[in-house]
Amino acid sequence: MRKKVFVFGVLLIAAAAWIYLSPRLAAKRFRDAALAGDVTTLNDVIDFPSVREHLRADLTAKVAGRVATADRNDPLGTALGTRAGGAMVNGLVERFVSARGIASLARYGSTDSTSTVDVIAMGYRDPSNFGVTVGKPQSSRNTVTFVFHRSGVSWRLAQLEIPSLTNR
Repeated sequence: MRKKVFVFGVLLIAAAAWIYLSPRLAAKRFRDAALAGDVTTLNDVIDFPSVREHLRADLTAKVAGRVATADRNDPLGTALGTRAGGAMVNGLVERFVSARGIASLARYGSTDSTSTVDVIAMGYRDPSNFGVTVGKPQSSRNTVTFVFHRSGVSWRLAQLEIPSLTNR
């Protein structure tokens, strides 16, 4: 009986350790690959279709909001502006969301910066999502949050939250 309780306790501790460590190890693997420019590893740890889908939705909502507030009295102009903005967003997302583009975000907080950023915060958002926010500690607006999604026992980057682009 004591042996069963002991084994159960060890398994419980191992499960808790895995729950705590696994997303952090995935985030570290991602960050190390981004800093080294290791495109092969980045392709393994990034779910590109999911990242594109979320970023496209965020940017399209931002464009639609801007177009709607620019001219509330012209529904045709609003519809045309939203459609044109959506086409522009699609092109930008397809061009930007690549291993090199995301690596640049992880290193610099943008695609054209020169100074590296630090990890500001990390933690679970819910049982299947883990966020890692990078940026400069003194500037909360110029941050990027990398959201990792659990799939089985592994974690992959599935979403980018960029407040300077999407007003999140």
